Amino acid sequence: ANLALLIDGEILTPPVGCGLLNGTFRDECVARGEWRECVLRPEDLRRASRIGWVNGVRGWVDVLMDIDER
Repeated sequence: ANLALLIDGEILTPPVGCGLLNGTFRDECVARGEWRECVLRPEDLRRASRIGWVNGVRGWVDVLMDIDER
């Protein structure tokens, strides 16, 4: 599974060089220009309107965070 954040209307996901796997779902979304690769930092979690755990089987699964953690 990979991470994707919706920030300011744009879906961002870390580049493979940051250590994640180049999953099929993630790769297709980036290749179609629907998502943009971007180095993400912990503070970006607070800026995200949606946080997704994504993979080729389940697609996008929203991750819920306690408001105090954001």
